[in-house]
Amino acid sequence: MRIKDFITFNEKLSQEELDDILDKISLSGYESLTDREKTKLNNHSNGIEEEIDSPENIISEINDILDTKYEGAVSVVELMAGSSPLYKEENQEIHLIEFFMEDIATVEVYGGYKYNTHLNSYDVRYDELDIDTLAEIRDLIK
Repeated sequence: MRIKDFITFNEKLSQEELDDILDKISLSGYESLTDREKTKLNNHSNGIEEEIDSPENIISEINDILDTKYEGAVSVVELMAGSSPLYKEENQEIHLIEFFMEDIATVEVYGGYKYNTHLNSYDVRYDELDIDTLAEIRDLIK
């Protein structure tokens, strides 16, 4: 898991990002933009600096990636990732986030010797996850 400061930073939309968004509008129309791209463009037009790496922005980015790149859902197995993001570890159980959908993720619970026994599954909303876990998910699905 990535260790990261919880402080957010303000950043203006770069010229390259603006050009990419405008190119996308030119090629496919405004409706082809993701919600995040529309927000960035709107904020830029109104002179609002965007706050990056806030939980809300990361969740929005995760949902946009899932929608545009994976048709709404993807698993750790499909990503061929070397490991799953850790949700929590308690009572000789390990809870790993292994399936990503828009707004929610599925957590698989393992226990037993070397955590090789599948015990349970449950869903968790992204807004329940800490910012480091959200960033890890975003980076994994990019």
